[in-house]
Amino acid sequence: MPQTLEITQEEKLTTEISCLFPRQGKWTEADYFRLPESNKIVELSEGRLIISPSPTNQHQEILFKLALLVGNHVFSNNLDRNR
Repeated sequence: MPQTLEITQEEKLTTEISCLFPRQGKWTEADYFRLPESNKIVELSEGRLIISPSPTNQHQEILFKLALLVGNHVFSNNLDRNR
């Protein structure tokens, strides 16, 4: 029995939207600066957009604990004063 490929409305919209932007490797600075503001870190490198993933909760917790440890060390050893 042959399989049929069913395309949902959401997938169709995604494809239509992707046609509005350059292909990877073809992005220019002008294209990049026309992108809307975003809370994501978006970089342009050699014509390609690079979108960094958001940090995980585990990453954020480790970073917070590390900052606390360093901060406690600095304050407990009076390292926070200008010399």
